[in-house]
Amino acid sequence: MLAMKNLTNILLTIVIMLLMVNIGLHFYPLHKAEVKENVTIEAVKEPSPFDNVVNDPYYNVPNDASGPTTTIKFDKEAHDFGKMKDGELSHTEFNFTNTGTQDLFISNAVGSCGCTVPEWPREPIKPGKSGKIKVEFDSKGKQGEQLKTVTVTSNTAKPNTVLTIKAVILPKL
Repeated sequence: MLAMKNLTNILLTIVIMLLMVNIGLHFYPLHKAEVKENVTIEAVKEPSPFDNVVNDPYYNVPNDASGPTTTIKFDKEAHDFGKMKDGELSHTEFNFTNTGTQDLFISNAVGSCGCTVPEWPREPIKPGKSGKIKVEFDSKGKQGEQLKTVTVTSNTAKPNTVLTIKAVILPKL
């Protein structure tokens, strides 16, 4: 019985304290906002350790995205592997030429899924020179008609070029 009386007193004390806090916050807010007229707030850009980077050290790509652009011409933008068996690996190459007047930097090449793996040159391609994007396609676990893409990102006016591969995967016998 004594424990029940103590529990009731504790609960009553908590309720009273909560009411007092609520009333106190109503009449005495913790902060008061002041509105001032004709105040100008100027945003200042914090310096970044990357502000003075001339080239990306890994991909050797210029830091300035608005820098000089060039043009690229692929010998083909699609490849058909035809019929393949499930689990078969196939390779193709997409040859290209830098047809512009500036160095060509390919900053990335990404397959649409893990089964499509591209390799691309990391060094700049000089005007008039050629290079290749190698693509490996793994048909493991695939069935039927497959259409995959590789998105090539470079310093061209249209920065993304989409290359396509397709195949028909036959089931294992």
